[in-house]
Amino acid sequence: MINFILNVPRLYKKILAITCDIFISFVATWIAFSLRLEQFHYVDKNNFLIYLFSALFLVLIFYFFKIYSSLFRYIDKYFIIKLSKCIIFYGIIFFIFVIIFNQHYLPRSIGILQPLILLILILFQRSFVSSIILNFTEFKDIQLERSLIYGVSSGSINLVKALRDSNTHQIYGFINEFNKIDKAQEVIGIKIYNIDNIEGLINKHSIKSIIFTKNLDSFDEDEKDFILDKILNLNIKILTANNLLNFNSENFKNTILKNVDIEDLLRRKTIAPIKDLLLRNNYKKNILITGAAGSIGSEISKQILKLSPNKVVLIDNNEFEIYNLKNFFFNEKNTKYNFILGDINDEILIKNILRNEQIDTIYHCAAYKHVPILEENVFSCLKNNILGTYNLLKLSQEFRIKNFVFISTDKAVNAENIMGKSKKFCEIIIKSISKNSATNSITQFSIVRFGNVVDSRGSVLPLFKEQIKNKTPITLTDLNMKRFFMTIPEAAELVIQAGSFKSLGDIFVLDMGKEIRIYDLIKKLLKINNLSLKDTNNVNGDIEIKIIGLRPGEKLSEELVSKEGHLEATEHPRIMRVVENTKLTNDIEEKIKELKEIIDNFDHNRLHIFLSKNLS
Repeated sequence: MINFILNVPRLYKKILAITCDIFISFVATWIAFSLRLEQFHYVDKNNFLIYLFSALFLVLIFYFFKIYSSLFRYIDKYFIIKLSKCIIFYGIIFFIFVIIFNQHYLPRSIGILQPLILLILILFQRSFVSSIILNFTEFKDIQLERSLIYGVSSGSINLVKALRDSNTHQIYGFINEFNKIDKAQEVIGIKIYNIDNIEGLINKHSIKSIIFTKNLDSFDEDEKDFILDKILNLNIKILTANNLLNFNSENFKNTILKNVDIEDLLRRKTIAPIKDLLLRNNYKKNILITGAAGSIGSEISKQILKLSPNKVVLIDNNEFEIYNLKNFFFNEKNTKYNFILGDINDEILIKNILRNEQIDTIYHCAAYKHVPILEENVFSCLKNNILGTYNLLKLSQEFRIKNFVFISTDKAVNAENIMGKSKKFCEIIIKSISKNSATNSITQFSIVRFGNVVDSRGSVLPLFKEQIKNKTPITLTDLNMKRFFMTIPEAAELVIQAGSFKSLGDIFVLDMGKEIRIYDLIKKLLKINNLSLKDTNNVNGDIEIKIIGLRPGEKLSEELVSKEGHLEATEHPRIMRVVENTKLTNDIEEKIKELKEIIDNFDHNRLHIFLSKNLS
């Protein structure tokens, strides 16, 4: 029976609680009359109004103060204080009512006696129900997920209250995130522990998860690494909670408890953007984004939406992804969006766009990027990445586009693969055009160089996740492989700001943080999925790592600036200007013509000579 009541919808539980409170108010009023009159009291039409007022006003007060949002299952001192405040307020109004509607048969002392009896009865009823529920469900606690909450805040306290009614988690303690606690402390009846005690707590109480109630990117990198390394080594689940502001157990379903993902581990402490840099080339401007359906292009288009552009033109050669992007912006009314399925090598198409749309700023994100695929398709890579870029550059000058932002890559530094070489050649073209036309061109060219973005198309992380999901061996090229990583939203926001700096073909580098060893990243991925690495030290582990060797064009680590170059600070702490010697050229058109001929003839020998001559 009790199990049935626990599982009925919350609305029905509320109705049951209200019915009980109405009954208790009648009983309290009857007892108050009987005690005051020193005889059994009989309800009649002369005193029924006081009974009715008591019941209706009590329910109204409890509803207003959200007593019905509290849980019968747990009664703590905070609930008692809250309930007492409600009864005091109720008592004052009830006493005034007794005086105003006083009759010869209604003693004034009823106005004091009845609220006191009511408080005692409601506390007894709540405690009695709580005791029955807890005793009845004590065996169920073993099946509840035993958890700790990291940090003590209003959000974490609210989360505890909601989880008590969720039938999913049993909270055993808070982990203090600041100073160490010298003596035992507790909040809402739950103890607070130092992080140094966490291992003992986990073993003693069979803790299965720890819940973070604030974003992991709010921690400093060193602090986050320390916390997560310590917790990950304990082999328990790490959960994050959001939507913690202004919520209670009623809207708990809107508060998402989710397993921490690799993006949470890689996400850094955010830095507020410089608003002027965001707005400078975008506010009330006409924007063209190439490769708009890709990872960076789509995120730039979404972020620009917040900057009140006049018009945004999105071009991509992927029909399905353009369809998805169009659906995303379907309800956008304040900005005009044009979605174009096309190729950046289509000179007539690009001319038509620039002429008719009166573009102010171009974000050139379109490129082939997947290294192993491009090593097998070098001419397709060069046609798209180099000839397509040159087509845009040439037409940008012709139509006097004010700003042109080119997305480059760390693979362009000391390039060893065709993708990196194509990007490096584009950097040379852009810097050469900027220098050659510095006095007679209105277009400002900028280059933004950065490394891997998390979960981008072709990224290794989705592959790792799929392999872990299927519990198949994780393929790693080399134990010493390292890469820079940045989340897509952070990269897009920094690209928009970097493109606003004054530039004559300058290269800007995004601060990618520390290089991450992929092997260590895989181990963290396994741990956050509660899996163990299968190796010679743990033959009964869950998943093994299979070393497949470096693929054509791959390097063990990447660089953001050449050894001969250096970085200069800009006004943004995570954007640096690159100072390095770049071999410029005055005969760009001839080189492009030569490259086009090589591509059209699929001439590998000439291509090798061409790239060696122009990139050395």
